[in-house]
Amino acid sequence: RLLRSSEAHSLQLTDSFAKEFLRYAYALVCTKTRLITNTEADEFRLFLFSNLFRMLYEENSEERGFICDVLRQKHGELYTRCYVPDSDERLQRFKVRCNSRVPFINFLHVFQRFSVPCSSLDHFISTSPLAISSIGRALAADTAFMNYLSGQLVINVKSDSELPSLVLKTRLLLQHFSLAAVKLYGQMDAINVCLARFQEDHAIIEGFGNSTEPESGDNSTDTSEFGLVGNISLNSCCDGNQVICDMAANGITEGFKELSDEAWHGIYIEGGLLCLVLLMTIFLTFLLIKTSHHLSTATVLFVFNIIFSNVLFLSSFMFLYSDLINDQTYGRVSDDYNEKSANLIVAETLQTHLFGSDQFRRHLVQETLFSLAQNGSLIGLIHLLLLVLVVISRSMTGKSTHLARRSVVAVFAFVWMFLIISHIIFSMMQISAIRNLDELFTVLSTGTARQVACKGNETDPNPVLSDYDAIASLCDKTAVFHALGAYLLRGHTLFTVIFLSVSILIFGSTVFYHHHMKKQNAILQAGLRDNYPHRRREMLFHTLLLSIATFFLSVLGQTYIELAVVWEEDKERVAQLSRWYHVARIAAFIDPVLNPLIVVLRTPLLRKQVVTQISSYANELRSKMGHQWESVRRSRDSSSRGAARKKSRTARSLSVSRMPTSEAEQSSEMSVSLRNNKPVTRLARSLSRVSINTRLINAIV
Repeated sequence: RLLRSSEAHSLQLTDSFAKEFLRYAYALVCTKTRLITNTEADEFRLFLFSNLFRMLYEENSEERGFICDVLRQKHGELYTRCYVPDSDERLQRFKVRCNSRVPFINFLHVFQRFSVPCSSLDHFISTSPLAISSIGRALAADTAFMNYLSGQLVINVKSDSELPSLVLKTRLLLQHFSLAAVKLYGQMDAINVCLARFQEDHAIIEGFGNSTEPESGDNSTDTSEFGLVGNISLNSCCDGNQVICDMAANGITEGFKELSDEAWHGIYIEGGLLCLVLLMTIFLTFLLIKTSHHLSTATVLFVFNIIFSNVLFLSSFMFLYSDLINDQTYGRVSDDYNEKSANLIVAETLQTHLFGSDQFRRHLVQETLFSLAQNGSLIGLIHLLLLVLVVISRSMTGKSTHLARRSVVAVFAFVWMFLIISHIIFSMMQISAIRNLDELFTVLSTGTARQVACKGNETDPNPVLSDYDAIASLCDKTAVFHALGAYLLRGHTLFTVIFLSVSILIFGSTVFYHHHMKKQNAILQAGLRDNYPHRRREMLFHTLLLSIATFFLSVLGQTYIELAVVWEEDKERVAQLSRWYHVARIAAFIDPVLNPLIVVLRTPLLRKQVVTQISSYANELRSKMGHQWESVRRSRDSSSRGAARKKSRTARSLSVSRMPTSEAEQSSEMSVSLRNNKPVTRLARSLSRVSINTRLINAIV
């Protein structure tokens, strides 16, 4: 099995050591040593292999104890540096297991170490003379051999260390949880379809074989005409992930189907809300362009703050849902899936995916845009609230309320620039920090030791680095997140919490100060009620308060979950909270959807512009409909007139038909004779002209 795997991984392994070990082991067990010890060299090799044999299979072997002591020391050091809990209990169990009847060290480890041509047992003896007197001490000091024993340690660090679980407590994982559920169930569903097809094809082949009677004694069945042989196999269904294939084959998919359905429902709802946000943003931009010259500076900045925040909000979701376009799968499922819920399995598939070198930059852009959209909207509103409060305070104290337009715009721009630059700097710090996590996840996910490789000849091996030192170094670099509260991984959450806390304090202080100021200036306030600029500023102030309250309501559930996962220690509980984050994110659409409506309904000029635009479109629509109705009416009138003429002609013909026969005949004969008698007609025309000329002459005279 090892030789086959070595061929698959292009490793240089030979079976000469295994054959020689089997030869000397047979001689030792069967007491046939005299058959193979013809020379002193044979006796020396028998001595070496007997030491290896006792080290592997002797109960409570002293030589194996040397290796176990070094392993226990390395495990204890790494458990501490990698934040693995209950390290003392683990080390005690390891000590018992390492030197038990079923030893931790087995022949496969020795075979891997001494089956490389350039690092054979002879080469090991020549470079480590200590192996002659104590094979256990020599192997304990050998880096390559100890690397082959690091598999169990890697599994423990991967499954129980608190460092990989840091990823479970980030907003990145919370946002991508629903997408991971869709991706994972999509893999399972594809495997189920593939397995069903495989079973159908297999049933067809078996049915054909049973229904076909061989003409000769040959019982083989040729099914090549079906095109099914080699068309599909069970291994091809697994797509390189045997664990997911086992889960699908065992029917462990109900929980994942439920998660996938919930995720799709949330995605459809968010898609509709995103279209609504886009329409509201376009409409608000149109209104701002139409009325910008007639609005105050604070109102223009208020509207611009909403538009810019909504644009960032829409952009963040474009990056988020880009994963649905590609067919790339997320991380692998761990082998211990039977001990975990569907929520935790979905969350753990994101650990290696989110922080991979090829994925993290795109996810970081999405996270930065989302954080900027929310924090920028809040900080911009708070800044404008303070600005309007200052103007109101100055107006009540009799001071000038005029503030330089450039100064107001400069302060507003400075606030946004501070937010953008701080988020970019923090994101750059995250990029450098995530590389350490990515390397740690790579080592823990592969779990393969550094193999001994030859430089190109069969006598000189490449130097081998210690797996223990590599894992310890990565744990040290990653531990700073755990020691300092994972400030880099949860940075955007901390940004939101800090800005939210400060904004709540400013919001409460502003409301209290405004109420106190109104009570102190009650008499002046009564005189200012009829002052239009003062009423306009008061209206803007209350609109800002309403907008900020809407923002607080929209991020309440989202912020609660982000803080809850930071303090939660149970992984299952963290995964359960991640499942409900999608619902909280849908509630966050309250701010980008309602804020444009609030500012339009509460601003007289914008409201008037909306009424004007609606009236204009209504009049235009009414005009178009009027023209269409007029054309329809004319066509109806013309058709009715034509029908009337037709009806009159029909009536005349009927009246003629009702005359007595003689009169009718006379009338018809007279009309016909007049039409046919052309001289008579010309005479009548001449007489009429003569009479007209006579009357004209008489009138002149």
